[in-house]
Amino acid sequence: MSDLVISPTPDDSPMDERLVRAEQLIAGLQGRFAASAEKRIDRLTEICLTRWVKPARREAAIRQLRRITHDLKGEAGTFGYDLITDIADCFGAYLRQVPEVRQRHADIVRFVCAFHHVWGERLEGDGGDIGRGLLASLMILTDRARDAD
Repeated sequence: MSDLVISPTPDDSPMDERLVRAEQLIAGLQGRFAASAEKRIDRLTEICLTRWVKPARREAAIRQLRRITHDLKGEAGTFGYDLITDIADCFGAYLRQVPEVRQRHADIVRFVCAFHHVWGERLEGDGGDIGRGLLASLMILTDRARDAD
C-alpha cells in the first residue's frame, strides 16, 4: 500500500481563506470574552461588597450572583478557562444549596477572590496543582456550609 498524499489545488484556497477568517473570528470572540469576564468578575465583587451584606437586599443579590456565575460558567470553558467554569459551578451550588440564612459573607468573598485570582493569573485549563487545590477547598467549603446544622 502506498501513502495517500493530497496536494493543495487552486480549489483549496477558498478553504484556507475560510480557516483564516474563522481563526480571526475566534480571536475576536476571545477578546470579547476577556472583556466580559473582567466586567462580570468586577460585578460579582460589587454585589458581594455592597448588596449581599444588606439583609434587605440579600435575596436579590443572591439571584444576581447566581445569574452572573451561570454566565461565567457557560462561557469560560469555551475559551479554555475550565477552572473558572468549575469555580462557577461550585459557587452556583453554594448559592443554591446553602440556605440564605446560613450563607456567610466570608464564604462569598472567598469565591469572588478565587475568580479574581484565577482570572488575574489567566489560569487556563484546570489551573494545575494550584487550581485543583483551590477548587478542592471551595468544594469543601460548600459541602460544610450545606451540611451544617
